[in-house]
Amino acid sequence: MRLLHHGEVRWLSGGKVVKRMLQLRQELRVFLAQQRDPMSTKFQHNFCLVKLSYLPTIFQNMNRFIVSLQGKGCDVFQLASEV
Repeated sequence: MRLLHHGEVRWLSGGKVVKRMLQLRQELRVFLAQQRDPMSTKFQHNFCLVKLSYLPTIFQNMNRFIVSLQGKGCDVFQLASEV
């Protein structure tokens, strides 16, 4: 089994982080408001939340693509067809 590099692990978990952040958006808004952070207003605007809600799907698709480029026995022609 091949171990993932630290950067690859962070990339693969990015979608999960955004998904969890959306689940906790009310709590995050309250916390950021208490800290007087200007980002707290972003969690009140529907437009920002809609844009943010697309990120987990984008990360998931990118993860599938990256995994499809890995593996034993892959040659340049197979990788080019994936791209």
